[in-house]
Amino acid sequence: IAGLLADAMRGTGRREGFALLYLCQNLGIAIGPAIGGALFYNHLPWVYRCQAIVICIAMLFFGIFTVDNYDPSIARASRKIAVQARKNGTNDAESGVSIFKVLQERPILMCYFGSLIVITICYQMVSFVLNLQMNDSFGLEVASKFSGRVWSVNGFTILFFSPIVSAKFKHMHQFKKMVFATILYAIGFGSYAYLRHPIMALTSAFIWTLGEILISTDSGGFIADNSPVSHVARCQSLYQTSRSVGRSLSSPLFGWLLGYISYKQAWHINTVLCLAMSVFMYFSYRKYGMGTAKEHIEVQDE
Repeated sequence: IAGLLADAMRGTGRREGFALLYLCQNLGIAIGPAIGGALFYNHLPWVYRCQAIVICIAMLFFGIFTVDNYDPSIARASRKIAVQARKNGTNDAESGVSIFKVLQERPILMCYFGSLIVITICYQMVSFVLNLQMNDSFGLEVASKFSGRVWSVNGFTILFFSPIVSAKFKHMHQFKKMVFATILYAIGFGSYAYLRHPIMALTSAFIWTLGEILISTDSGGFIADNSPVSHVARCQSLYQTSRSVGRSLSSPLFGWLLGYISYKQAWHINTVLCLAMSVFMYFSYRKYGMGTAKEHIEVQDE
């Protein structure tokens, strides 16, 4: 979907399109569990029936209302790469078709995807460590209620504040947004080290969700602006790949650490990692980011 959106929306409108996509995804995330929870106890089969119905509706929608548009610029870019490969006497991978070659030639993307892995490791602690901590601190009944409410706060904050944050930071470079985002992560996650009442988990969720909005709303537009036209979809797929790598590393890593350290110390480590990523993104912006976004937007407009 991200690749299709990147090709369909060019120039400055691309970033608003990705912000809308992010908002719609979280709208579904907010509504889906609510429906599933209402049906779970008394009408469990309908949970799966509703899922099948929604999928079929989506298939019909895409089949009937979507139109396949041919973009000649992509074909021209592919031909240019092939011609250059023949001149150099190399294969397609050596001339830049390989996604690894693309990343090697664009350190700004390598910095971005690498930082996403570390940031996601920190983010994933909310799903793992916080649940264990609340269970030990407040008991299973309270923990089960407020653990769910944390994600309700997350979902509704995204729904109501994504348009505001997107408009406010519309013209800011993605790396600068990530500097502010990781600082918000450090504040929100770091406060869990001093969790005294379950309500604190909700207020902290609001803070780190603002950071999540800064990172996620413009990610697709940033990747598209810094990717060659022939590799936009493949570069977009690396966003989820980076997040998946971070999620797969976070729980085993902190699960092992919790055998030797306390919850408070785990959140302190999280805070240090977030602040370190804030410094890293600042210097990455100074080295790679200045002027890059504007240049790519001008190229796309042409």
